[in-house]
Amino acid sequence: MGLFMGGFVLFFTAGAYLVRYLEAVRRYKARLKGPCTVRITPVGIYESDTYIPLVSRERKLLWVSVSQQNPKILCFSLMLGRGPRKQIRILVPHGYEAEANSVVDLFRREVLHG
Repeated sequence: MGLFMGGFVLFFTAGAYLVRYLEAVRRYKARLKGPCTVRITPVGIYESDTYIPLVSRERKLLWVSVSQQNPKILCFSLMLGRGPRKQIRILVPHGYEAEANSVVDLFRREVLHG
């Protein structure tokens, strides 16, 4: 029984890491194709046809900011359950800095403190 349970736990743990790995490979290949459209919603981000949730049962959005250096980077900081923090960084194209600042203001007003 113990061996069966150990194999069961190992199978699901390996499966969880495999899903994350395959998602990372798909996003990496999409980045190699060049610039893509990024869509930001109040609950997630669509990048290269991959959905990245910002808010869910096991994810909590902690803060949103735009970097001060050039090139500008829109940064979302998440807490993954009780585990480590994760940052999602999106390069802000030249000329879209004001739009990125509006996204930060909207998230701070409506999502973080709403």
